[in-house]
Amino acid sequence: MWGEVMIKTSVTTKYPGRLFHCCTHGSELDNFNLFKWTDEDAVEEIEYLKGMVSDSNGEISDLRAERVETEKEFVGMKKVILELERDINNCCVVL
Repeated sequence: MWGEVMIKTSVTTKYPGRLFHCCTHGSELDNFNLFKWTDEDAVEEIEYLKGMVSDSNGEISDLRAERVETEKEFVGMKKVILELERDINNCCVVL
């Protein structure tokens, strides 16, 4: 059965007061026990988030470029519509 992850404080002389993540059912003898220093985990999370922000910034730049192109297409379509309206107004229908 899997246990929950908890945060404990190290009481060793080598790492006094250092926080770590561990499994509630694990022990020091259990080689499969979850163990990770909390500060290292935080650094990894920050690096992961930096990557996500960088990817998002790239996507935002792409969307801005697409918006500019869409606006240009809209202006072109508006010109065509105005020309068609002018042609219709200038057209004489003889019955």
